[in-house]
Amino acid sequence: MVGGLETPPYELQEARRQRDFGSPEDAGMPETDAADETSEKSVDDESVMIDVMASEDVEALASQYRARIQKALAAAVGNLVGRGYSRVAMAGVGRAAGHVTHAATASGGQDVSALVWIAPVFDQSDSKALAESLGESGALKVLELYSARSSLDAGGATQRSPKQREAAFRRAGIAGYSRQPVAMAEQPQPREAQALTNRVSAWLASER
Repeated sequence: MVGGLETPPYELQEARRQRDFGSPEDAGMPETDAADETSEKSVDDESVMIDVMASEDVEALASQYRARIQKALAAAVGNLVGRGYSRVAMAGVGRAAGHVTHAATASGGQDVSALVWIAPVFDQSDSKALAESLGESGALKVLELYSARSSLDAGGATQRSPKQREAAFRRAGIAGYSRQPVAMAEQPQPREAQALTNRVSAWLASER
């Protein structure tokens, strides 16, 4: 079963962009007067946008959005279980990895036996809570597929790298996690779907 997640509300997209907004030095901008003027104007524009979004209660919008996604995913899992599937695996691409993880761990891993993260992007709070969530779900198996072009150590303040995630899970005593590099773009493209499907199918077969 394949499903597409609804697009986040505009305010949430802007909030994410604000959170990831860096300084001119971080963005690699040249140190010139023109660049400084552009930077100052950008900061002013960003400040105005932050004030506007705060009045719209972005966190409430985020909670409502997550709730709608979880309801849709729970319905999908229930449909598969009702049709007699004894093993249900959930796969998420990019930010969807966080949503499928929430859905899989919500029932303690009873309905979902495996997770596949494809080039995952986790919210900061989700990234920090992954080890705890997976530990509470019992024997849930997790496969992370990431681009072979990305650095294993290229984590940041809000995103851990695959290598860092593996180390954190090992410290937490989680044995069901594995990672595999794939010859794909850092953001998977449609042309890579078949290769990813084959990799996921092979892993699921090996976990029987």
